[in-house]
Amino acid sequence: MSHYLVAVDGSEAAGKAAQMAVDLAAKTQAKVTFVYCVVPIVNTAEMVWVPSADFDRAQERAGEQILAEAQARFAAAGVTLATRLLRGPAAETIADEAKRPGYDLLVVGSHGYGVVKRLLLGSVATRLLHVCEKPILVVR
Repeated sequence: MSHYLVAVDGSEAAGKAAQMAVDLAAKTQAKVTFVYCVVPIVNTAEMVWVPSADFDRAQERAGEQILAEAQARFAAAGVTLATRLLRGPAAETIADEAKRPGYDLLVVGSHGYGVVKRLLLGSVATRLLHVCEKPILVVR
C-alpha cells in the first residue's frame, strides 16, 4: 500500500485514526492525505437567522484549521502528508474521494457508540462501510 486517505474531524476518534495511519505509513513508506468534509446545511424556516453562506464559510475555516493541526501534529513523522477540504454529505463524499486513483486504504475513527446512539446520531464510519469500495481501517 502506498497512499492512505484519513478522514479527520477534530474528534479524539479521528485523532487516533490519524495516529494509526501515520504510524503505519512510516513503517510502509506510504503517503497520507488528511481530508475534512464540509457538510452543507439546508436553510429551513427554523434556521433563517443563520445565513447559510456564513455557516458554510465558518465550517470551511474550522476544516482548514483541523487539517492544518493534523499536518502540523505529524510533520516530524517522516511521512509525506497532504490535505484536502471536501464538500458534500460526509460518507458519500469521502467514499468518492477514496475512489480516486492512488488511494489504497481509507482510515477513519469510530466513537464506539452503541446501537441506540448510532441510530440517533448516525455514524460516518458505519455509512462508509456500506458505500466505500476501498479497504477501510476503522480505529477505535
